[in-house]
Amino acid sequence: MKKILGTLIIGSLLYVLPDNVSATSLSETERQVHLAAIASTILHEKYTQNLDYKTLIGTPYINARYEVGKAKKMVDSLSNSERKKQLLTRVAGYQKIVKNGNAYNNAVRTYPILVNYKEKYLDVFLNDSRPYIIKDYNYFNYKLSLLQPNYDKVYGKFIQNEFKTRYLNSIKKTRDEVYYLMNAKKNLDLAMKSQYGNSEESYRQLTNALACLKNVSTSKQKELFLEQYTLIKNILEDNQAGRDYFYISKGSYSLGPTMKMYSNLEGESVHLWIADAEKYPSYESLKKVDGKKVYGYFSSDHAGYTISNFNWTYRDWSSAYHTNIVWGYWDIDWINNENDALIPVGKKIKVLFEVVKENGDVTLNEEVFTMTEDLFRKAHVR
Repeated sequence: MKKILGTLIIGSLLYVLPDNVSATSLSETERQVHLAAIASTILHEKYTQNLDYKTLIGTPYINARYEVGKAKKMVDSLSNSERKKQLLTRVAGYQKIVKNGNAYNNAVRTYPILVNYKEKYLDVFLNDSRPYIIKDYNYFNYKLSLLQPNYDKVYGKFIQNEFKTRYLNSIKKTRDEVYYLMNAKKNLDLAMKSQYGNSEESYRQLTNALACLKNVSTSKQKELFLEQYTLIKNILEDNQAGRDYFYISKGSYSLGPTMKMYSNLEGESVHLWIADAEKYPSYESLKKVDGKKVYGYFSSDHAGYTISNFNWTYRDWSSAYHTNIVWGYWDIDWINNENDALIPVGKKIKVLFEVVKENGDVTLNEEVFTMTEDLFRKAHVR
């Protein structure tokens, strides 16, 4: 009987204790697996029940990674047995939880990086008036393709969708708006290019440009393109109606007029003042002033030259079929040229355009506006 009992005890020990493993090492391993289970449970609860989607899971993630990593090494050191397989299966589940915690942290880290790229390669275009370089757009898309998978790896469809809704979708919306703006710019350039030779094509391109701009929320660049759209449309209408036209713009002429005057210049004289609105509040006060004393002055007798303190661009589109058609434009930013009179930010400026007809009648168009930081920044001042 003793012999049989001894054999049973030895047999049971052989089942519980695989080769070369002591009872102490197995119990320590199981204890460590238990600690890994506790740590991973805390981590799982942290990123599934206490989310704010913007704070890294610090201590719970570090603890779980340490405890699970230690458990894995200890289980790996056990000799092959059914118990080892059981422990490995449990540890694999804990490793997945650690991986999910890491994915959550990576998703949290992703948004500030995306915002940085958005500000650097997208917002600078949306909120400024500088020309956009397509390589900036392509570079942003490249970075987005590297970072977007961080949201796809987040555990749980709900959490994954929340990350995308809160952060990724807004970034992609801005990216898409820049795409539409780039296409609108291309359409507007084509419309401007074909406005004289092919008005039908020009109108078609304007329609395409407007369709693109409708997909863009309010931004500096959209405003500029809408102004350009209006300018080209007005020019097309003027051409078709056979009207002479003259535009004055605060920025580049291609970005839209602030004032528009029609005038058959034959037998008429034209004068343009750009002056300090407070110093010269009325038309009469400007009439008495020498043009050189104001910011800028243009007389139709001096077309094609630099007048007073600003650069004047004058173009004559005369032809044998339609004479005396004059199209000119003035840019506020050119006043602040390196060698020209400097208009400080905050200064109120009067722009006054005068047409004197042969019979002596005078037509006036005037506007008062304030020099802004944006206009000043665009100025050609070194």
